[in-house]
Amino acid sequence: MTKFTIRPSCLYHPLTVVFLDDNESFLDAIKLGSDKSALIRTFSDPTEALAAINSEEENIINNISNVYSDVDTDDPNKKVVDIDIGSIRNSIYDASRFNHIGVVVVDYKMPEMTGTDFCRSIKDKHIYKVMLTAEAALNTAIEAFNEGVINKFLLKQNDDLQAHLACVISELEEKYFHDISKPILRALDNNLSEMLKSDVFIELFNSVFRDSNAVEYYLLDTSGSYLFLDKEGYPTWLIIRSEHDFNVQLETLSGLDAEEKLINDLTSREKLLFMLSEEEYQEPVGEWNNSLFEAKELTSPLWYSIKKGPIKTAVDWKQIKAYQGSK
Repeated sequence: MTKFTIRPSCLYHPLTVVFLDDNESFLDAIKLGSDKSALIRTFSDPTEALAAINSEEENIINNISNVYSDVDTDDPNKKVVDIDIGSIRNSIYDASRFNHIGVVVVDYKMPEMTGTDFCRSIKDKHIYKVMLTAEAALNTAIEAFNEGVINKFLLKQNDDLQAHLACVISELEEKYFHDISKPILRALDNNLSEMLKSDVFIELFNSVFRDSNAVEYYLLDTSGSYLFLDKEGYPTWLIIRSEHDFNVQLETLSGLDAEEKLINDLTSREKLLFMLSEEEYQEPVGEWNNSLFEAKELTSPLWYSIKKGPIKTAVDWKQIKAYQGSK
């Protein structure tokens, strides 16, 4: 369970954490004391750790880049980029997403090189670095932090080191996805970015994350809807609709042979319409009732609904690579 308030990003899932320490007993203690579901790789040799990091492809970054596509315009000097939010959730079919190294925890004092030197050698990687240091080397750690070589440092002699490490790692994993989401959110409608930063939405988001026992989540649309998955890949949906969304859908229905009840449900805001793909909009209007869910007002002008289970055929549920299945 998360020990801090999550700032909603475009996506989040567990990452692999690398521990580098020449003390094998310390590494054994880390493995023994860690959550059994955590993804940890331990190294006592800096060269081997560096080779493992350098051999990894940054699949997450590559997958995120797939949400962007160029749009043809009449002006050849004007570059327009489209954002395909729906492609973000395609990560759920890739089991390797959990193997990506997002955080490195390294001891400062090692025979072959210092922890500072090791962190400098991977400075160009999108990896967050935590250095463990003794009291005698604390000033060195502070200098490395101020220079931006490391992101965090902890005293190795801390009586509750495992608990502190768990909190720091969780914080940095959350920051990892928050940072790679920034370019996408900047390119989207400013209303979405503002909503994701609002206290009322953050409170709702964190409540759904906790109640669903989620280990990962994915932004589904520009309205701010999310798909949460637990370790087994069981889904919980947080569906968001704005006043603008309701009006657009009602305008669409006005030109179709829609049931009066469907129109009344949307007009009264008693229910909201959640369509996940363009294909669903091509279905007969009579089947749209399957995409109606009870609406609750979050804050004017936003409504939400929370649903559990695989309610959408746009997701290939048999192909999901769940976190539990990644072990």
